Amino acid sequence: DPTADENIMRLVEGLKVPFYRYTIDNKKFIELQNAFIKAGLINIEIPTDHILTASSLEMASKYGIKWIISGGNVATESIMPASWSYPARDLRHIKAVYKWATGKKLTGLPLCGLLKWNWYKWVKGIKTLYLLDYSWYNREEAIKMLVDKYGYHPYGEKHGESVFTKWFQNFYLFEKFGIDKRKPHLSSLISSGQTTREQALEELSKNPIYPELGIEQKVMEYPKRNHYDFKTDKWYERISKFVNLWK
Repeated sequence: DPTADENIMRLVEGLKVPFYRYTIDNKKFIELQNAFIKAGLINIEIPTDHILTASSLEMASKYGIKWIISGGNVATESIMPASWSYPARDLRHIKAVYKWATGKKLTGLPLCGLLKWNWYKWVKGIKTLYLLDYSWYNREEAIKMLVDKYGYHPYGEKHGESVFTKWFQNFYLFEKFGIDKRKPHLSSLISSGQTTREQALEELSKNPIYPELGIEQKVMEYPKRNHYDFKTDKWYERISKFVNLWK
């Protein structure tokens, strides 16, 4: 989305911070996205989320950066059924889906498996900071500040900055799986006092609007599958459970 690019540059110029553009093989990335769509899996955003994490860790390691700031936060993202997704960090799963769909080995994209992730975390000392959880975060107030101070252009809804993500949430999940992601998003805002139940119900009374990609009919014809129909990294699951016990 051109608006997203413009917003990024406004923030870079306004904050006077260094900017590095990481370019990936877009053809290969689209091929990976198509593999997940063809597989009929619930979380087809795994390629995006995984590559964003892998490239961020790679850049942090390259430039000696010890902290990666995340926009994830409790105030607006604390409620989400686990069954509505699958972890994007599972590289074995990603490779299995790609192999199933294309018959090829996945190469040519920034990837980060369990061992590499632990190398970055424990050896290189790279940590993720959820900065918004350290102060009162109000989404509308934050947007207003960005508009007033940096000339930011709002997208109108959560994750509206990405055409694919908007399509994924408003068409793919809604039409193919009967999942309305606005419900957990609005529930989080109700819990943090940023909207009311009445306002949320009014918004949910309207069907979500999505950008038409021209593949909607074909996508609906692909059989739905479970992520566990493909190989998964059992060690990732075991370590995650162990780590959660100590949180």
